[in-house]
Amino acid sequence: MKGNKKLKGIGGWLLLPTIGLFLNILISIFWFWIYSYDDLMQYIIGFSMMFSIITLYLEFNYKKSFKIFAIISLWITTFVSLLISITLDEGFGSGALGAIIWTVYFIKSKRVKNTFTE
Repeated sequence: MKGNKKLKGIGGWLLLPTIGLFLNILISIFWFWIYSYDDLMQYIIGFSMMFSIITLYLEFNYKKSFKIFAIISLWITTFVSLLISITLDEGFGSGALGAIIWTVYFIKSKRVKNTFTE
């Protein structure tokens, strides 16, 4: 860090989960179409997609509640990934490790604390 600047704004490592939220929305649209025959899976995938949209809204409006929504969104996405893996009989999803790492990031990050203050 140079001088007296605080880490603030949507930058640094925070860009990666932001990109992940956008990708989750696109991937959810794909899975929603694939599971067009299964109402329950469509509801679950649709919920995950809507939660990602809400989380992005909170992020770009610098809301304090973004941090908890981001963590919940990570775990919802991990759960949906696991369900899809099971229904496709492809074993277990591997998102839990990433969700753990990003959960710790959101809890400990100075950038997150300094950015989401409204």
